[in-house]
Amino acid sequence: MTKVGKHKKKIIILILLVLIVIYTLWSNLTVGTTYYKVSSGKLPKSFDNFKIAHVSDLHNAEYGKNNAKLLRILESEKVDIIVITGDLIDSKRTNIDIAVDFVKKSDGYCTLLLCDRQP
Repeated sequence: MTKVGKHKKKIIILILLVLIVIYTLWSNLTVGTTYYKVSSGKLPKSFDNFKIAHVSDLHNAEYGKNNAKLLRILESEKVDIIVITGDLIDSKRTNIDIAVDFVKKSDGYCTLLLCDRQP
């Protein structure tokens, strides 16, 4: 392989690595919304059009100042219940104020269910 060919190969690898890093950062800093419709004859009528928001593994992250972006999404969806699972705080960032503030603010929209597993 010539020097020019090796140089091109290194540039392509570098570009791919930069793109992977950008994608990883972007995916960890954005909020996604996915919709599922569940139908079952076993559910009571009171669950017709029941909307559940599932928030998981925040790891002390903030989406907008004081989680304003995430809270705005939850409010606009007009959900019946917010289910929070996974890690609200991160073992490396143990300031729980962000998590506590999010829980307090999201509790004002609807019923809030916090799920925790036993170690």
